[in-house]
Amino acid sequence: MVLLQLQLLMQEVQQRMCDILDETNANRGSGNAGVSLDHEIVIRLQNPGYPEMDLVDLPGLVTVNSEDPNMPEHTKQLTSKYMQQHGAHSMFLVVLDANNPMNQATAMQLIEQHQLKDATMGIITKCDLVRAADDDESDSDVINTLLDPANPAFVGLGYGWHLLSSRGLKQKAGRRYLQVLSDVEQQETRLFQRLEEEQTAHGGLRAPH
Repeated sequence: MVLLQLQLLMQEVQQRMCDILDETNANRGSGNAGVSLDHEIVIRLQNPGYPEMDLVDLPGLVTVNSEDPNMPEHTKQLTSKYMQQHGAHSMFLVVLDANNPMNQATAMQLIEQHQLKDATMGIITKCDLVRAADDDESDSDVINTLLDPANPAFVGLGYGWHLLSSRGLKQKAGRRYLQVLSDVEQQETRLFQRLEEEQTAHGGLRAPH
């Protein structure tokens, strides 16, 4: 029953998104907009087991889009808008590809522009897809270099960086890499315990100082 309700909710949201974009395109008179700057879809969920929080899911930052040349700038404007409006009392989650330097990502440039590094948690995805540049370097070395504060491309965040891998740990070679993931798991546990304590003590989510 619950699964059916969620499926119906997803269908309703998707249809509403299509209606909004159709309206946006009709008002523009041309082109094929991929994002709306003027509409929000708000979903309220209530359950005794749910945390008390507002979760904002923004469109990903786009760099190139052949159907809508304005989409890269529009996604950047939309993200910047929310950072300006809610930066003082929010926590931000930035997701980056493990194969790209941190400091070259548009998301990180916006985080730094709005001075929100202390209020941001970083997620590095596709860790299982990294490839060493030569035989003298292992895949795990690539991850270690990415997370090394001495690396010029590294960007330190208040809530740290956390790794995601698509494959099981036993499928990935490199003891150091496995140790990094193990350390991250322990850090995440301590982090969310601290966040829960802070939320209880202060009545809301706060960025670390």
